[in-house]
Amino acid sequence: EAIERLHATNNFPEFTGRLCQAPCETACVVAINAEAVTIKQVELRTIEEAFLEKRVVPLTPDRLSGRTVAVVGSGPAGLAAAQQLTRAGHTVVVYNRTVDKAIEALSGVNGDYQVVSFSLEAVEQYTNAGDVVVSMLPGNFHVPVAELCISLNAHFVSSSYISDEMKILNDAAKEKNLCLVNEVGLDPGIDHSMSHALVEDYKNSSIFSAQNDHSFLSYCGGLSDIP
Repeated sequence: EAIERLHATNNFPEFTGRLCQAPCETACVVAINAEAVTIKQVELRTIEEAFLEKRVVPLTPDRLSGRTVAVVGSGPAGLAAAQQLTRAGHTVVVYNRTVDKAIEALSGVNGDYQVVSFSLEAVEQYTNAGDVVVSMLPGNFHVPVAELCISLNAHFVSSSYISDEMKILNDAAKEKNLCLVNEVGLDPGIDHSMSHALVEDYKNSSIFSAQNDHSFLSYCGGLSDIP
């Protein structure tokens, strides 16, 4: 049961149990009255025993979707995304600077996937019309990848905020009936959720008026240098 619970929210506890700096332990609220939960050690012990007892087995998809998704920029989060997409039956192309490391991390994954050394030329070579390209690269790479996707009639997804340069691509994508989906990462997600919560609280308040026009500036995970 422990390994099932762990794998429900963590694709690679064998990595996080060793490499994570575990800031959650110092912030653990249990420590107010008792010892903090040693999450990193719990993860590592659980996955190590699961491997020894041969409880870690590849999950083969029940069916193949016939769709191809590219994951560009495959750090731990990208590899986790590739694993989940493969389990869902999609064909996955993983682009990584270090191919051997990505292959090793995905060695226990059953499904239709391949690992390719990252370059824009490689993305162009392996991407077909109708594919979905998920960019998990640094923000300054998103626009070149999105431009390439539009030229290849492929859809584009990123986790970053929408830049002015990305907005310019909107009309070109619409003309080809393509999707440019941005702001699906952790920080934008927190921003959007908080925005909905703030609006809902305001609508339910005694001072609500449909005639009012409000706006706010969010710094999300950053700290403003403006007092």
